[in-house]
Amino acid sequence: MPDPSGELRLLRSVTSRTSYHFSLDMAPEDDEPETPEERAAVEEALREIEEGEPGLTSEEVKRELGLA
Repeated sequence: MPDPSGELRLLRSVTSRTSYHFSLDMAPEDDEPETPEERAAVEEALREIEEGEPGLTSEEVKRELGLA
């Protein structure tokens, strides 16, 4: 029997604007359990957003990744 959620994802993807959206729509859902480290990182990020702390600029991200 076909997976109705898969068919719905395909239909949405076909009508999306870009191949980027198509790729995201067709990617399988992440079914791996969240690690304690990931959970802590998410909680920290949400706290920072709630407290109004500024995020990283694109230049800072590039530097951290060694791209600048």
